[in-house]
Amino acid sequence: MIKVLIVDDDKNFVDTLSDTLKEKIPGCEVEFSFTVKDALNKLSLMEKIPDIIISDVAIDDMSGIDFLKLIKSSKKLGNIDVIMVSAKYIEPIDRVEALKNGAVAYFVKPFDIEKIVNEIKYYVQKKK
Repeated sequence: MIKVLIVDDDKNFVDTLSDTLKEKIPGCEVEFSFTVKDALNKLSLMEKIPDIIISDVAIDDMSGIDFLKLIKSSKKLGNIDVIMVSAKYIEPIDRVEALKNGAVAYFVKPFDIEKIVNEIKYYVQKKK
């Protein structure tokens, strides 16, 4: 079973991505948070940490890059693959910044949702 945490303040995006992941990846368990604070709280309480975190770069309560740095510096969470997404930060330097800080992929919204599904499948298979 694959567990994914989506962190994004765009409810429509979260709903669409969540529904697609559940449809395209059998057994996929999806949790979501609309703020980084809520995501960090959920992560601290989870018995089974997610295989993948998909996080927006531009979230109201904290930069997605700062959230990425927190995840990657944590002993408990540091091995989680993080995919960053953004409609606001679309320049190549933004992608470089995310990848330099430990993201495994960076998608500019809007994007073909099949690409992120395939990316998730790849990274989960790679961990096995």
